[in-house]
Parts: sequence; structure tokens; C-alpha cells
Amino acid sequence: MIPPTRRWMLLRCPHAALPETDTDGSWVDGGLVPGLCEGRPTRLPESLPPSVVAAVCQPLDADGEWLGELRRRGALDPLVRLLVVETEPGSAYANLARVRAAGARLTAEEPDGRHHLRPRWGPRPGVRSRRALLGLPPLGYDALPTVDTRLCAAEAGCRRCIESCPHQALALGPDGAVVLDPARCTSCGRCVSVCPPRATELLSFGLAALEAEVEQLTADLSGAAVAFACRRRAALPGWAVVEVPCAGAITPGLLLGAAALGAGAVLVAHYGELCRSGDGTAPREAVAAVASLWNARARLQGPEFSFLAAGQLPPTPDPRPVTVRQRPEPGWATHTGLALRALLRAGALPTDPYDEPLEGLGRPTIDPGPCTRCGTCARVCPTGAIAERPAPGGVAIEVDHARCVGCGLCAANCPEVAQGAIRVATGFDPAALDGPVAAVTSEEVRCERCGGPVAPREMIERLRALLGPEFREDTMARRCVDCRGIG
Repeated sequence: MIPPTRRWMLLRCPHAALPETDTDGSWVDGGLVPGLCEGRPTRLPESLPPSVVAAVCQPLDADGEWLGELRRRGALDPLVRLLVVETEPGSAYANLARVRAAGARLTAEEPDGRHHLRPRWGPRPGVRSRRALLGLPPLGYDALPTVDTRLCAAEAGCRRCIESCPHQALALGPDGAVVLDPARCTSCGRCVSVCPPRATELLSFGLAALEAEVEQLTADLSGAAVAFACRRRAALPGWAVVEVPCAGAITPGLLLGAAALGAGAVLVAHYGELCRSGDGTAPREAVAAVASLWNARARLQGPEFSFLAAGQLPPTPDPRPVTVRQRPEPGWATHTGLALRALLRAGALPTDPYDEPLEGLGRPTIDPGPCTRCGTCARVCPTGAIAERPAPGGVAIEVDHARCVGCGLCAANCPEVAQGAIRVATGFDPAALDGPVAAVTSEEVRCERCGGPVAPREMIERLRALLGPEFREDTMARRCVDCRGIG
């Protein structure tokens, strides 16, 4: 879990079944709030921290007056988690597990100067409240995605956020950086979930924080029936709801990671025609791909994966017995291979290759013949799936299949791709998932003058073949860049 960095507050309606518990220093119990479950809270604390968990017994208008009351006391819209919990005394500890999981996520959501908030008068598109109809729209705040240029791979040719945005809100600016058009953005989070180096961030949808919530939930609630849904979705009785900005941000890695952590059932709920990211095709396909993989290949019994379309009655959770529990490495929510690696280590996957495509996963292969060991693939790889490592007498280029998200930047930048030096296939090979392996190694030619590196021998031979009589043996093959031209 991510170490606590600040405290959050729990507010609960009088009907929510929650046991008396110590706050362990990471959170504050704000006590019972009469009227909270009706959207008209009274006796609220005078001051609230930015992060709040509101546990209520029934769904509330996602942009109702209750949120305005919390906001006026210091809460920040994207950091308010609304949990619809059970009222029966026997569900108290399950409710507490959900509260603790939501708190773990808020603890990991550390707002800083990089995060952007957009003031909004009135409800979000598609939401109609009585207050709005009376002409008194409340002031709210929406989180907007930001791009960390230190991590962004746009310079290497990555355009995944731009191409995946359902509203064309992202584009390449004149300086080569990704820029956002706030007027088009709906804060659906799709750009965040497809970004290979996790350079795109959205307050309330921090991927490390999302992982923290699911990890805490499955640790405290064995066999939890986990549902991923946005705040506007109707109630899902019996399901432990993990809030996402939009179902369109769901990835196969998120679903498989929940399975690896021991979820007994996994559901994705789509909001409907007013969904921020479209008609539900993306999340429906993600669920179908994961269900197909699990049904065809899983060795162990695992959760049922379900997609709930708008207008459908939510299924009654029927969690299966937990047979898998293996915590994936950080990054599993978007790096599908890391979730698969955890499942492989838990004995849930067979060893034969799987060729069907899965979002967030690629299978890179380097051919030692045409590869010149130039290292371009390692330098442009945004996830660390391809890396250069020292080897006896030279260097090795390692491939970590589980970290590949299939972005293709390695092949797009490889100077020998036309010769077949590298390719990225779909699917996965379980035999290559367990850790990095050396794809090629090379002898590093040393400078005859200073002993520094000149180039890999394969690169020198490739230059010799390309340049023919123009190849300068005395400098290009024997001296480093710093020593060329020195007598």
C-alpha cells in the first residue's frame, strides 16, 4: 500500500451500518450526519478536509445540494467518495472494508500544482437537478487531465491519448507537446488509462490510488464482488463499488488485476446514452476479452466477469470461492501483462501462448540477425519493457513482456525494422511473462586511444556494409566520438 500522506474524513448517515472502530490516525470520524442520505445534511462539521468519504444508505444526486454543502466547508469535488452501503447490522464489517478501501485511495490521491480543476456552474452534462431547473445552478469543480511532459512519449511518436479521446479534446501543440481543449473534455479518464508511461493524470483517477483501493478492498473482504462504475450510475446492491470517472476508462488489466487479488465477481456498469465516453463499446469489449481469456485458459476457478448495460437490472452478486490471491506489481491497472504475470505465478494460467489481442498488452520480439544493438528501442520504450543492461564485455537488450503495452514505439523508431529486427505481436506468451530476458547481447568495441565505448560490433558491421568504400576503419571502427580527429 502507498504510505499515508494526509488524512480524510468519514461522514455517515444514521442508517449506515458501521462498527465502532479506531481511526488509526489516517482518517477522522466526522460522526453521524442527519439528512445526509436525503441530500440535505445537517450538523456537518464546520471544517472538512479536501478528501471525504460519505457513507449513505441510498443513492444521491451526483451533483446535488449535499455536495455543495460539503464543498463550502472545504471538501474538493473530485476527492469526495460517495458510498452506498447496507443498513443491516450483519453487513457492518463489509461496509467498513469498503470505507477503508475508499480511504486508501484518497490517501494516495495527493493533489499538487500539476492537477487542473475546471469551475462548473450547474450540473454536468446529462444531469438535471431541481436546483438547476429553478435557475440556481451550484458551483462545482471537474478534474481535467494533465500531461507530465517529463514522462510523455510524444517526442518518440506516441499518440495514444490523442487517438483514444472520444471527444477530440487532445491534440499535438506547435512545440510537439500534447495540449488539452478544456471545452471538449468530459473528464472521462480514457486518456489516463491508455497512456503507456502514465504521464497523463486526472485527480480522482490516479492509477496508483485506484490500485490501492482494489488491493485494500480484496484484502479486507475475501471474495469481494467488485463493481466498477461512475458516480452517476444507479445503485448496485450487494456490490462493492469502485468509482471510476467513466466505464470507458476500464482496461483488461484492471479486471484481471482484481481477479488476481481474489475478487469473487467482477462487474462493469455502463451509465447509458449520456455516458462521458460514448456508447459503451470500449468497456463491453474489455469485459468480453477478459471473460473469453479466462473461460478458455484459466486453470483455476475465478470470478465471473459481467458487463451491465444501461437499463438492465443489476445481477445479484454470486461470488465464487477464492482460489487465486497474488498481488500484482504496481502498474497492473493499465499494464495488462503485470496482472497476467501475477495470475501466472498463482498457477492460474497454462503455459501455451495466447494470440488474441488484449488492450494494454503487446508481445515484442527482437531478431538477433538484423538487429544492430543500437539501443533505440530501449531508449524510446515508455514502460521499461525494453531496456539496455550491462553484460560481460558489452551490453544486453532485455525484454520484459509483462511491461509491454503494445504501443509500438520500438518498431516505429527502429532503423532496421524493414529488415525484421523487431516486431510487436498481439496476445501473450506465458513462458516470457515471468521476468525480463536478454533478447540480444553484443560485444562493445572499445576505443584504441582512451578505452571508452565506440559502438556495438553489430552496428559497426552494419555501417561497414552500408557505406562500403566510404567507411573509415581508422576512426569509425577504432575510436570513440571524443577521440576522432585526434592524432
